[in-house]
Amino acid sequence: MTADELVGTDCGCMHIESTELIRIYGRRRTILYGHCINCGSPMRKSIGEINSHPPKYCIHCPKTFKLSHRDLSGQDYPAFHVIRRVGEYLGTKTKWLCICKICGRECEITQEKLSVYKSCGCLRDKANESGQQYYRNEIIRDGTNIACISPERQLNKNSTTGYTGVSKRADGRYRAYITYQKRQISLGVYSKLSDAISARRRGEEKYFQPVISEFEENGGKIIGKYEKKYPNRYETQNIKRRNGRYMVLFTSHGQSVFVGSFASLDEAIAARDQARAEHGMKPIE
Repeated sequence: MTADELVGTDCGCMHIESTELIRIYGRRRTILYGHCINCGSPMRKSIGEINSHPPKYCIHCPKTFKLSHRDLSGQDYPAFHVIRRVGEYLGTKTKWLCICKICGRECEITQEKLSVYKSCGCLRDKANESGQQYYRNEIIRDGTNIACISPERQLNKNSTTGYTGVSKRADGRYRAYITYQKRQISLGVYSKLSDAISARRRGEEKYFQPVISEFEENGGKIIGKYEKKYPNRYETQNIKRRNGRYMVLFTSHGQSVFVGSFASLDEAIAARDQARAEHGMKPIE
């Protein structure tokens, strides 16, 4: 179209109002003048720019409006094929209607997760279902969860004595108990902690050990069982493990004290105890 024919029309976001023929570097150029339909700001474009690439926004349009024209429809990502945008543009939180390449279902995924997610959730559901089926068929025996009675199970953080199945009463004595097949069995009340621990161990041998032995003899294996990182949490106080080494760091009189980095845990414990003694701190018990 010629310049005169474009006057009064809309080309992209620009409404053309007038034209001008000027000379730039010895060459004649046709310049179009008008305003932006989106924000009303004045615009100036050459007829070549208008014919080849009609503008979608001007330099004065808000950033959110500029980004809202980004269209991901039809693009493919590792796990999704994008169909269209859902709702208004919200930056990286914009939702897109996609087709999951794993199961073929339609789903809404935010823009920031399109290249991150491996599926719409079908892989997770499949993994959870297989894990639950394994526990229903293998781990649960006669109403008893083998993982809960295993010796490698994790100690409850609310324990008052540091031993599973042993609690301290208000009168200072210790009560031993054991839970088997959803029923709590009392193992007695003792004045000494060691006696309560012994009673708990005898209860485990009586109730737990036959079930565990039968489970292992049949080839059973507990997946993801808890393994203690350290034998005693008090032994590793003020010690952190970084890149296979043990760092000793503690606070004395409001100041941080770095003792050093050691190859073994025993060396770190010895250095920590010596440094705490030099700073007049109590030994860790």
